[in-house]
Amino acid sequence: MEVCKGHGKPCIVKTVSKEGGNKQRLFYACPLPRAKGCNHFSWADLHHPRCKCNLVTLVKEVYKLNQNNGRRFYICSRPKAGQCNFFQWREEATKRAKEELKGREEEERLNRVKEEEERLRRIKDDMERKRREAVERRRDEAAKRAREEARLKVEEENKRRVNEEEEKKRKVKDEIERKKREAKERLARTRSQQSQRPPGVENPGNGLEASKFYPATAYGVKTRLATKIRELKQIK
Repeated sequence: MEVCKGHGKPCIVKTVSKEGGNKQRLFYACPLPRAKGCNHFSWADLHHPRCKCNLVTLVKEVYKLNQNNGRRFYICSRPKAGQCNFFQWREEATKRAKEELKGREEEERLNRVKEEEERLRRIKDDMERKRREAVERRRDEAAKRAREEARLKVEEENKRRVNEEEEKKRKVKDEIERKKREAKERLARTRSQQSQRPPGVENPGNGLEASKFYPATAYGVKTRLATKIRELKQIK
């Protein structure tokens, strides 16, 4: 039951008595007297079926004393001279309305089922898309790691080769330095031997004299040995 907007009380149903196209139509009004009531108004027959003129029908009651006495029916709301031939019993209209309501409810239920299926399908598609994206992302990450590992491996190999080259160069340099030191030592020994000769003697005449000048050197030993061999040959 509808309630009025001003007092919140259940409305009463009234009939339009004013001449015009809405005469005898039903509407909701405030239940209080006119002096205290509010101006609430709304049609109470919007659920009535529409006639062939596409107008809201009126409810009439059979007053004849026959088997239909007291039954209510719907007819066109136009004046009698301009009415169409629409006629429908109220209980049939109610039954049809219930069937239509049931059909609409069933249709709405099917629509809700379809919407739910569509929502689930979208969720499934979204999950499948995310799964593919995750697989592609993992594949890209694996490829990136592989490229990074290959790059690091190449860098390590290059570093190893550079280190080997540097080690080889270092060894060559050390060998050159060693040979230079040995050459310098030989040169220093030679100069030291030359510095041990007596003043004025550039080249000893024979082995004996040379052995006197270089007694502690290999050259002096060799010279003394050669002198002894010559002396032995002269004695024979």
